[in-house]
Amino acid sequence: MATRRRSLLGAAIRTDLHPSETECVVRDRGVAGLRLELSHAVPLPHSFEIHIPKTRETRQVEVVWRDEGAMGVRFVSVKPSDAEVIPLSLMRDLHAARQDIATLRARLSRLGDEA
Repeated sequence: MATRRRSLLGAAIRTDLHPSETECVVRDRGVAGLRLELSHAVPLPHSFEIHIPKTRETRQVEVVWRDEGAMGVRFVSVKPSDAEVIPLSLMRDLHAARQDIATLRARLSRLGDEA
């Protein structure tokens, strides 16, 4: 059984069923999933997206168990074909472009100081 760490993080459940987010609290978290606490019984599908603003994490999860006011969810693995792969050459080009922008900003700043 995987070890879970206690936590107290605000989170939001996002589904296609509700136009708005459902607030919840992450009470435990582990490598494989989370224990969520909900303030009221909310109809939820078997799988949904959870967003934790403090950690800037958004994950797809599915319900493993549910009690009154709490539920356990496991993370749904992202298939490699679903993951966004950024080619190394593109990352190098991005890095070079950022350096060019920094150089140009420095030049503009110097020109502004001379004027």
